[in-house]
Amino acid sequence: MGRLFGKYGVHVELVLPITRELDAHIGPCRWGLLLGMAEAYQTLDEHLRAAETLMELRDMLPDDIVVKASLAELLLDSPS
Repeated sequence: MGRLFGKYGVHVELVLPITRELDAHIGPCRWGLLLGMAEAYQTLDEHLRAAETLMELRDMLPDDIVVKASLAELLLDSPS
């Protein structure tokens, strides 16, 4: 999808709230899709699916602060 937008010179970006203090600017790429899915799962109280998606994302981007913040928030807010 990102290539298609790039072909026509279109820049698409979505601001995704991760925590109260942190927003992620994501585009039409794999990591943006995974981060969006993880946040959607969390909103739907699908905490296991959210965690699995974030772990996959963490494996792709182990040093990404947004991924770490999203995973930390999920772990702190999830029911035991």
